[in-house]
Amino acid sequence: MEDIIISGAKSRGEVPRYVTPVYDLIAKDDKYLLISNSRLTYINKKDNLPIVSYSWFKSSKMQVTEDTVDLLFGTFRVYFETEKVPQIQTILLDIIPRILRPTELISFGYFESPDERPPPTPNSALLRLTEKAKLNNTQISKNTLDKITEILTYSTEHVDFSKFENQIEGMQLLFDILPLCSSVTSIKTYSTDKIDVFDLLSTLVCESCYLENIEIDGPITKHYDSFLRHLSRNKEIPLQGLSFSNTNLNETNLRSLAKCLSDKYICSIAFRNAFLENTYPSFYNNFLPTIGKQLTVLNLDGMKNIDLNSIIKHLGFIEAISIADCSLDIIEILKTFSNSKLEYLKLINMSKNKCSYTATSLPSLPATVNSVQLSNVSWEENSLVSFFSSISSIFLSSIRLDISCSKASSSEWQRLFNVLKNLEIKRLQCLIWDENPVSSRFFTFLTKNPQIDYLSLSGCFSESDGDLIKHLEKFIPFSSLKSLIIQGKSDKFMGANICSLLRCLSTSKTIEYVDLSNSRCRDRGIIEASNLFNCETPIAFLNIDGACPRSPKSLFDFCWKAAGNKRAMAVSFPLKDLRSLHSNGQISDIELSKVTDLFKLPQPTFNEEMSPFESPFEIYREEKKPLFPMYLRPIQPSPEGFRTVDMANTSEGDQTRTELTIEFGEDEIRLVPVENDEKKNKKFTIKKSTDNLLTLESVELKSEDNNPQQTNAAQPQKKRRRVLRKKKTSLPKPPSVSETSGDQSQKSGSQKKKKKVTNSSISSNEISSSVKSSEGQNVKRTKRIRKISKNSSSKTENDKWKFPIPNSFDDVYKKIFIDAEKNNQIDDLLEQIHKL
Repeated sequence: MEDIIISGAKSRGEVPRYVTPVYDLIAKDDKYLLISNSRLTYINKKDNLPIVSYSWFKSSKMQVTEDTVDLLFGTFRVYFETEKVPQIQTILLDIIPRILRPTELISFGYFESPDERPPPTPNSALLRLTEKAKLNNTQISKNTLDKITEILTYSTEHVDFSKFENQIEGMQLLFDILPLCSSVTSIKTYSTDKIDVFDLLSTLVCESCYLENIEIDGPITKHYDSFLRHLSRNKEIPLQGLSFSNTNLNETNLRSLAKCLSDKYICSIAFRNAFLENTYPSFYNNFLPTIGKQLTVLNLDGMKNIDLNSIIKHLGFIEAISIADCSLDIIEILKTFSNSKLEYLKLINMSKNKCSYTATSLPSLPATVNSVQLSNVSWEENSLVSFFSSISSIFLSSIRLDISCSKASSSEWQRLFNVLKNLEIKRLQCLIWDENPVSSRFFTFLTKNPQIDYLSLSGCFSESDGDLIKHLEKFIPFSSLKSLIIQGKSDKFMGANICSLLRCLSTSKTIEYVDLSNSRCRDRGIIEASNLFNCETPIAFLNIDGACPRSPKSLFDFCWKAAGNKRAMAVSFPLKDLRSLHSNGQISDIELSKVTDLFKLPQPTFNEEMSPFESPFEIYREEKKPLFPMYLRPIQPSPEGFRTVDMANTSEGDQTRTELTIEFGEDEIRLVPVENDEKKNKKFTIKKSTDNLLTLESVELKSEDNNPQQTNAAQPQKKRRRVLRKKKTSLPKPPSVSETSGDQSQKSGSQKKKKKVTNSSISSNEISSSVKSSEGQNVKRTKRIRKISKNSSSKTENDKWKFPIPNSFDDVYKKIFIDAEKNNQIDDLLEQIHKL
């Protein structure tokens, strides 16, 4: 009987989960109860046909006793008696929290504790999308459905709605499921005559979701202030960055924005051609003095004729600033920053400006600056040579330089190569040379600088440049390279030359990250790349999509080896090549589906038994990532402003902001800078939050007579749910200050979900790695922890383990145990950890 009911449910397109006989306490008769992923259905016992069906998206209340279940679906009530209440509870626990949004669960009244809820998955988000469309009797356009499915499949972090044919439909549907999409942390929206994006965003920011950055392109509307008010009030949205492009902000708008930024303590802001010049005085004199000291990222791209001195004097803790395409001169910019007192600045983006004159000696940047972006700069005669000749004096620390797409005369390039062949820049760690000329003298320069560990030469080689590629192959074995990026362009690609390069890479002892996408290497290159899976090489990431194979056989063989390689090398899904073969009719729908299934990643399970929602769905595919960050994630409040995660990795500058100890005492925790006066800092006391979790909140530090005990515990991540998740592996990717950054959607992951990698994480030596936030491992501003028991042993309370916080949790734990062991306090420490 149950088999017949299950078969009928499948024929209706449902995913049946449980069938059991129940007694309907309202109709006073026996029925069968069918629970599927999308609905609850009463089945007639006589003919096995559905009597009535209720969608879970209409459910609003649930009460359970030992032998009854009482459910409300709007005005309809389902009330039945059964011996299978525990089994039904288990099934409902797996379904409802995965498909309803947090605000909907609050009214449901049964899944109040986030720790007791299984997390949403891409499967459950897609189910909500399709089932709600059926419920509302609406038809989703194919383009919109395909785009959203792609976002879920490839764990897209940054969504640009300009890629949707129907932007309104795309925003309405994606906004509805965003609370279920943990991968989407950034969106770019567009305000037009037909789209009031501020109205749509006002609704979105009332909901709890994972968004950390919102970009808005277009003029403001009447709902601008409403959007800011709702954003300020929502404490459950972890927004870190806001961006406005091509808007018409006036003085009043800036005042409202400053209040919102202050209320939410948003530390990253971007204004790209966002207001007219008559608003500049208000920006300099009112806006920046109000929120300047909390900013860690400021982007002013396209803002012409700005007064840089009037800006940077308000930026006490800025870490990354972008002034691209501002009609400024590079030399003048360098002079301005040289005279500044920006002690935490690490990255400056001066791209799309000009360098119109030379100087015998160029000014030095602040000692903390180690990353400079000079892409698309127009260099006058001798200015490029002058810059490189003085580069060691400009940078006082390590150097990460992006000088891609430089615009200079052919004679200037020849003069530069003559200088480079004899030039050693010992602190140069990263060089991005994309779409610039190369010569044998350039590779002589690389040979003289073997310490470079990140090299990008995208768009530098063509099929006829075999001799130049041989120079590169001679350099690689003696270099310290960890990341090599040579992406092809429409008119510049390596072609068959990739074969000898791949053989060279297979013998490298250092290279971990290889991106040779869009090389048009054909079948020979794909076959050569397949051999990497059998080599003893440290390569942990490989991208060769865009190989343009002539037949599917070589690509199928590559995909099969990639999916099953024992080295667990992370291989970016070759979507471009597969789609090309499919559109040409060279592979069938079934073959495409089979290859796609090979790359689907297993998901972590909430219970011992895997849920249908946890079936493999996501696929790892490398996304492009912009070089300048959209935002940085702060790891904690500081007496002087927010610190970002990477500040602990900076050897230069004031260390009192990064060397902290954590003190345990009774039911409170304090963060105390090692070298600072205790009374000048803040105390963090455990308080109840609205969702009944314990939250660290900042209060003024009161003087204390006793000397509190100190022990070091790395700051805990916000605990969302009791579920084992696979660690996201951080692989080298295109240079970026922040793990989530940019004007385009691109992936690392940055922290993208490279679940396929099972070996230890690989640190990326990026152009701005010193400012890189964790793409998903940073501790949020509001941290959640378990309350420390007041019954801790007196011995533990009076003992200390004091030391500065290092860079990794492993180092923290090692240091804790070493210090505890020296003081014979291991037992007390273990007891304290157990109570945490």
